[in-house]
Amino acid sequence: MFCLCLRSFVCFGVHMLLFHSLPLCLSVFILVALSLCVCVLQAVLAVVIVVNLQGILAQFREVPVLWASDRLDLLVWVFTLIFTLIFNLDLGLAAALALSLITVVYRTQLSHSAVLGHIPGTDCYRDLRLYAEARPVPGVTVFSCSNPLYFANAELFFSSLRKSVQRVQLENAALIENQPLPQMQGARHCLVLEFSSVIFMDSMSIKALCKVVEEMEEQGVSVFLAACPGKFPSNFLLLP
Repeated sequence: MFCLCLRSFVCFGVHMLLFHSLPLCLSVFILVALSLCVCVLQAVLAVVIVVNLQGILAQFREVPVLWASDRLDLLVWVFTLIFTLIFNLDLGLAAALALSLITVVYRTQLSHSAVLGHIPGTDCYRDLRLYAEARPVPGVTVFSCSNPLYFANAELFFSSLRKSVQRVQLENAALIENQPLPQMQGARHCLVLEFSSVIFMDSMSIKALCKVVEEMEEQGVSVFLAACPGKFPSNFLLLP
């Protein structure tokens, strides 16, 4: 009888021990599994970072190309990289967008203009400063603009236009003195504004253009517009 009671007591103790140790075992198993999962997640995150860094490091090969071709783009790239590394990706992209907008305004404000010359044997006109084959047309100034004209760059463009016309007039006067041309005697100087690359002009730039045309007419210079987009003439007529 005593042995039977002892056996029952031992079995009861074993069952109670197993019952109370099962949550402990489960807790230990969960902790071990979580620690393994954390290690796996860290490894996956490290792989993702390394793969992305490979793309970024590969872009460093483009730095010499950007330095030689467009330093403003290089400035945006370096600024975005530094800002992203210091702060985070969202702030880096926002800063890059803001700086890109600033560079766009800067590029359009410094409008590119050039006096064009005729290439003999062709119907092409090219920048006299860049093409040695181009020759100026006697009595004619062909002036080209390669940017949109608006309030920020209109004054700079038309100031350059006035200086170019004065310079070409002086060169033509010297040419006539050295080699008199019958067709140049008493002829009016002509100004041809080549606007094929001007995709936009605001009201202020159009008013400035009309003022320049009036000034040129008073100086005896005939002004012609060439290759203007279709909407430009109607915009001129709408102005008072």
